[in-house]
Amino acid sequence: MLDDARVLVVDAFDGSAVVSGAGLDEVLARWEAELFRAKPRPPRPVEPTPRKPSPAPGEPETFKDEEGRTVGFSTGTITVTAGGGASIEWPAAVPRNIPAVMVELPPLPEVPLALAAAGFSKWVRLVGQHGLVSLALCRREEQGFTLVGQGIVDLVDPTTIEAELDAADAQERAFHAATPELPAPWDQDFAASALVSYGLVDAVGRQRAPARVRGGQWSGGFDAGSLDGDQLEWVVCRQRRLR
Repeated sequence: MLDDARVLVVDAFDGSAVVSGAGLDEVLARWEAELFRAKPRPPRPVEPTPRKPSPAPGEPETFKDEEGRTVGFSTGTITVTAGGGASIEWPAAVPRNIPAVMVELPPLPEVPLALAAAGFSKWVRLVGQHGLVSLALCRREEQGFTLVGQGIVDLVDPTTIEAELDAADAQERAFHAATPELPAPWDQDFAASALVSYGLVDAVGRQRAPARVRGGQWSGGFDAGSLDGDQLEWVVCRQRRLR
């Protein structure tokens, strides 16, 4: 079971071959077998960005003030061109060419009783950009889930947190209503899923403050890759299906 796992190994191509377990040797052996089932593929080449047209060339120019003194100058247009570099193809996607990434998983602590009683009954592990793993308490709900990062678990009142997050959402919507030049992401046609993070401390991170929206992603569907362990350790995060 992943809850008892201490090591996770995943391929560095597309993340499709994932194995966890208690020890590295055992996990690597199962991961090598998993490669034949998952068949990870290397990333697709990135299409080059079309080059913008160059501005019209300018001639050297001297700028003078009202008294005729030189106060600045321009050398004219300078064009800098970088080399394109060589395009190197990925090696064949056979097991011996597929790199592995190993992540050490921390043990899961006991869930605080008050939060467990409110539905936050399971710890989940969140991987950061550089492989560091943090924890969050998870409550699954009909339209998604709510995560409470381990760094702020002691700041959450499970009896009021839902209403507090709703109030933060209402404040964010009121701000957009008063600022019509800013598009409201939840009103876009593509917005079928919302992943919103909320801060619970003041601007300097020292004192408890009313929840406020810190960021969000509105998209066509939930993507687990959007959960950044480096950030979510210190926030509450809600994912909701909008339709």
